[in-house]
Amino acid sequence: MTERRHHCRRCRNVFCTGCSAHKSAIISYGLEEDVKVCEACKTELQTENFYLRIQKPILVRGENFKRYRMMGISSYIVKLRLLSDGRTLAYDGDGKPEPENISLDSVNKI
Repeated sequence: MTERRHHCRRCRNVFCTGCSAHKSAIISYGLEEDVKVCEACKTELQTENFYLRIQKPILVRGENFKRYRMMGISSYIVKLRLLSDGRTLAYDGDGKPEPENISLDSVNKI
């Protein structure tokens, strides 16, 4: 009862001092400096912040990636670019005349 409680700045749940002792930036909220977060959010923010800082800018610019086929024996270059809607990838590189649009909802992490 006497222990001070703190809010996680991401999920807004209330935690004791020990459970809210973690800190992280929350880029999706516009918080670039570290703020108090719970342990669960700290873990999720590592992946989320990496995507927003590193991976998303690469995709927005449109970068070339190497794609392997036939069990890694041969490869070819494809270009992936995140469209302005933020939900669709333009995929170019299979020799098709037009890039193929792929919804991010249909992409699964392996």
